Amino acid sequence: MPQPVPALEAVLALASSSVDAHRANAAICAERAAQEAVHGRAVVFEVLAGAEGDLDWLSGTVLPRLTYHLRAKKLRAPRAPGAFVALFVKERLYFLDARALYDAVRDLAGWSEEELATRIRRWEETLE
Repeated sequence: MPQPVPALEAVLALASSSVDAHRANAAICAERAAQEAVHGRAVVFEVLAGAEGDLDWLSGTVLPRLTYHLRAKKLRAPRAPGAFVALFVKERLYFLDARALYDAVRDLAGWSEEELATRIRRWEETLE
């Protein structure tokens, strides 16, 4: 069975928790309730990682779509209190704070904080 690519492994290491994918609905509901208790709101972004789970996929597909999703929910990336990512990888579901995902991809890609902010603005501009 193929192992996750290094970029995806690095992201998964930051997960706050993980569960078997067959428990996804209950686990997402529980995480949503936890986020609402702390932040007053919860926004989930669900992602299914396939074989393409490399850095290009994370930086070129996942983050732009996450930015779009957060903007639609009236949250601004990368700071989005209460926003979390439910990342399905094979038979597991991993929970990541949205900000942690932005930071992890930024570090893996070697971007500065300013470069990440520029990319986020560019992704947001494509929405307007």
